[in-house]
Amino acid sequence: MAAMPDGIRAWLVRSWRSFTGKILILVLTIVLVPLVIYQILEKADREDTLTAIATMQYDGRLIAEALSPLIESADPVDVPAVVEKMKGLARKGLHLQLLVNPAGVSGGAEFELVAAIPAQALVQKAQILSSISEALRSTCSRHTPLAVPLTDIMGEEIILTSLNPIASPTGCWIVAVGQKHHDALNLVFNRPYWAKPEVRAVTAIYLGMVFVPIRLRQVVRPGVASRGSTGGM
Repeated sequence: MAAMPDGIRAWLVRSWRSFTGKILILVLTIVLVPLVIYQILEKADREDTLTAIATMQYDGRLIAEALSPLIESADPVDVPAVVEKMKGLARKGLHLQLLVNPAGVSGGAEFELVAAIPAQALVQKAQILSSISEALRSTCSRHTPLAVPLTDIMGEEIILTSLNPIASPTGCWIVAVGQKHHDALNLVFNRPYWAKPEVRAVTAIYLGMVFVPIRLRQVVRPGVASRGSTGGM
């Protein structure tokens, strides 16, 4: 390890011994340490969120596989039975929508909405159609993981995490899976990490820990000084 040059060492010693230098070092510590910690936590939060999105995308594939036996070999498809199965698979925060193109991959018909679970969280069909790729339309065989921000008809924000096709004699069916996930919504909507309520709360606590003692010192110091001057009279 290279030795510190004498000039820099002397400057650091003078700075530490001087009142201004101590204040400068204190300010740098107060500012830089939280910034470093913030960057570490922000990176970890982003990685955790990306992992959560990947898990949600995989969940969508599993849901489609659970519905496939009711669709891929049925002619006609028992839609009420499929809807009941969707209800059983839909946990809290999960949005499922079932679409079908009766013409399959050969015709020019558009996908039509068959069912939405929960019904009050319906996403406008146009929002989903804009995410269906030409490859999926033409083959009805490509699971498509996504992270597309959407809003349902109630104004709630969700993430469209996957489009899962099921080929059937009755046409091309797609299970669109969306989810509510606070951190994932922040990521796909490009909201900064500091906007999270818990980060703001920690920031407020930290600032309080820094500035309250300084303020108390400013209040107490004049009183101590006045008692000292009185006692000396």
